[in-house]
Amino acid sequence: MDERSTGADGVQSREQVVDVRPPEGHADGHPPGARGIPLPRLAALADRLDRDRPVRIWAGTGRSARFAWKAVKVLRDLGFRDVEPLGG
Repeated sequence: MDERSTGADGVQSREQVVDVRPPEGHADGHPPGARGIPLPRLAALADRLDRDRPVRIWAGTGRSARFAWKAVKVLRDLGFRDVEPLGG
């Protein structure tokens, strides 16, 4: 049985959501439960994430959303397997 559930925000309970915007962007609002790790520090702080759980990257909407794909590449290069952008 799959114990994962999807909330109203579209995030499954096992997923780790990472907001890769600068701290001021994270402070302005983010998906519920999102952890703020700015993109320039992501590689250095990746050990704070569980490699065995899915990671969803939030970078906001509009032009800043392209940074989600950069973050996906950083984590995949570090060996994370289940990494995808979230929304945007």
